[in-house]
Amino acid sequence: MSVLLLLLIASLSIASLFLGAFIWSVKHRQFEDEFSPPRRMLFEEPHPIPEPEPGHDFFATSVKSDNSNSLTSLPASSKN
Repeated sequence: MSVLLLLLIASLSIASLFLGAFIWSVKHRQFEDEFSPPRRMLFEEPHPIPEPEPGHDFFATSVKSDNSNSLTSLPASSKN
């Protein structure tokens, strides 16, 4: 029972520490930056588009047609 009391005191002290830090940050206006986010969105550098490798067809598909899951490849005993 004493371990539960010790854990309760420890958890309440840590929670009050975090609550105090939050209240301090609100009182010192840490969350009131209304200027930077809109400006950051407007003037952000775009990510560069990577150049394709020489001799590589960018639109070519290399997907192999595999009909193993189609109904035509089922064994003759399971066809209806």
